[in-house]
Amino acid sequence: MRLKSNDSIFETALSRSDLQLRKIPNKDASHDWRNRDRINPRGRTPSGSGNVPSQVETDSDRLIWIEEFPGRADVWEDMMPSTDDAHRLTNAYWPADQSEPILDQTIGEALREIALRYGSRTALIDGTLEPSRRQWSFNDVLETAERAARSLLNRFTPGEQVAIWAANSPEWVFLEFGAALAGITLVTVNPAYLGNEAAHVLSQSQASGVFVQPIYRGRDLVQVIESVRRNLPHLRHVISLGDWDAFIASAEPMPPLPQVRPGDTAQIQYTSGTTGFPKGAQLTHRGLANNARLYARVIGAGSADVWVNPMPMFHTAGCGLVTLGALQTGGVHVLPHAFDPALVLALFEAERGTVMLSVPTMLIRMLDHPDAATRDLSSWRLTTLGGAPVPPELVRRAQKTLGLKWRSALARPRLHPTSPTRDPTILIPIGWPPSAGPFRAPKSR
Repeated sequence: MRLKSNDSIFETALSRSDLQLRKIPNKDASHDWRNRDRINPRGRTPSGSGNVPSQVETDSDRLIWIEEFPGRADVWEDMMPSTDDAHRLTNAYWPADQSEPILDQTIGEALREIALRYGSRTALIDGTLEPSRRQWSFNDVLETAERAARSLLNRFTPGEQVAIWAANSPEWVFLEFGAALAGITLVTVNPAYLGNEAAHVLSQSQASGVFVQPIYRGRDLVQVIESVRRNLPHLRHVISLGDWDAFIASAEPMPPLPQVRPGDTAQIQYTSGTTGFPKGAQLTHRGLANNARLYARVIGAGSADVWVNPMPMFHTAGCGLVTLGALQTGGVHVLPHAFDPALVLALFEAERGTVMLSVPTMLIRMLDHPDAATRDLSSWRLTTLGGAPVPPELVRRAQKTLGLKWRSALARPRLHPTSPTRDPTILIPIGWPPSAGPFRAPKSR
């Protein structure tokens, strides 16, 4: 399939198991697939079964071969089609985009650099409906994070694992930065986990401590931890986030914080566990910081942006892409404690939000909410969607109703954690035939 954009096109190649998306330089669109019997020797369609539907036979939705690219034989040689199983598509290569450098930097170094640059400008806002919402400048965030780091080092040593089992809150952000400055690995835990699931994460990660939200959706999480603690021999400290002020006050003056290396593990995040118990993925400072900065640059974010973040902080989108992306581009981070469409719409109006990263269901619920018609959302310019297939009709509705631009991202927690597309119009082809099924991003291998 060819997807047109201003300066490039995308074409897909059928592999043994799935569709793979390839970006190639724009070129003369002189190819045609109709007379090439070898195009689909097994009769696969874009959705994976059946014959190619007749609706695909249009100028805008032709299936074509990747061939005859002058000077790029090295790139496409292994992707050429063949009826010979020994020569089916196995490898693909695209040279790295080096327009934005990869920095050998820790999360703490990024925080210090940005605090030095933006200082007293607002960095973080507590996303509540209170008329006077708490907020912190970049200097405030750095100062609180350093105090959190010293408080952590009163209890733990660099290199140890410390977990957080809580929903979104500013304290979550401060702990993330504090752990990064202290050289402590933060283990993120979904607050919806049951006791045995949380115990598995704490045990498997060998967490020496855990910060716990006192009450989550009517559950006493501190009591849950205490009930499974006998099975967690590594766990020395259980700290309630309700005692945050006392925790911060325990920081003591000490020599400079420990040296942390970019290749050190900053976080351990656990996958969903769809094939068994959740599995931990180690994410480095270098990977998390660069991925978030590159993502923010790709979507055109800058210091004038206000990010409204409905994504859970235990997920790479919440604590990685948005938290570190907004930080490194000097933007404001507005953090609701949980996703609620009415709350997020209210925050967009009150704080003049400009950017949101979410899953498609969140955007659908916001568009469906009655407040979407009455709130002043004129400042909202961009939404990025990921984590699930994005229906073309949702994109068109968001563009028509709110005038939004949009981008789609492929979320891969084990790869720090996303690969955003550069053009907001290219991932879902206009006119994708309904008979071909929903358009899905390529599967990661």
